[in-house]
Amino acid sequence: MVAVTNAIFPDDPRNVDDVRRRDQLWDSERYDLLRLVCENAFGQIVAWGQLNHLPHQFHPRKFRIGIYIEPESQSRGVGSMMHDRLTNELRARRATAVSSRARGDMSASIRFLETRGFAPVEETWESRLVVATFDPGRSIDAVALLASQCITITTLASERARNPDVHKDVHALYLACIRDIPTTEAITDIPFRQFVARELESPNVLPEAYFLAVADGRYVALCAFVRHPGMPDVISGRLTGCLPSFRGRGIVSGLKLCLAAYAYDHGFREIWTWNSAQNASMVRINDAMGFVRTASWITLHRDEHTVAAVNAGELLGTL
Repeated sequence: MVAVTNAIFPDDPRNVDDVRRRDQLWDSERYDLLRLVCENAFGQIVAWGQLNHLPHQFHPRKFRIGIYIEPESQSRGVGSMMHDRLTNELRARRATAVSSRARGDMSASIRFLETRGFAPVEETWESRLVVATFDPGRSIDAVALLASQCITITTLASERARNPDVHKDVHALYLACIRDIPTTEAITDIPFRQFVARELESPNVLPEAYFLAVADGRYVALCAFVRHPGMPDVISGRLTGCLPSFRGRGIVSGLKLCLAAYAYDHGFREIWTWNSAQNASMVRINDAMGFVRTASWITLHRDEHTVAAVNAGELLGTL
């Protein structure tokens, strides 16, 4: 399964151990997940598909699907077969809506989804910073500017040694920040235990590179990046955000500059991040730091009520 995904996205390789760890952390009592595989005549996996709830956008009858086919097996009907099987599973779950994602330059994947009733609703930009091109001295000025406003920057590592409630405090900040991300679906809270396991205690977390801004005695912004599980010289973004009442003070920019300085000092090659195309302020910060846009990701949506009505009409001969 991982080999199939890596054949499709060779510049962003997955790691078997990391996938297994994520599977073990999946809350199967709260969220649904179904995974299918397709084998060739020799018993080799050539494609896989998945249906699952989105924990951060949870609705019991809304799902995300993904279909992955190794390049050599594409355009042979495998995708259609996998899609039809997943669609049957959606009907069995009485799904009301389903979404999927495709990289913007993979036009065949987008056409595949559009011909099956999906429509684009959201665009996410992937950007990368070559760390060697960054001037780490920029973070010094940013920290000084924030200090003049009585705002300090610290790290998860430092706060663990000082604050026994740091995980609870960071969880509350994370929820406040993620609710404010531009998106087409309502954001739902991630339970505390799952958040800690996934976002704070994962083997890929770098506590010294998990930056927090402190003002008025509380955490007001975060910049959470982790080591890429398949590329040890890459830092990959999880979430960067700031409480609305503290915006416009250069806090997010300062946090990201500190992150880039950390990456420079510790020999990382690149920093990768993803942002909604609608998030103009974050895009400006990334551009000013030297991030280069490398890809767009398109989220597509399908109303399952509409699909069911079309299918019923076909059966009755009314369409």
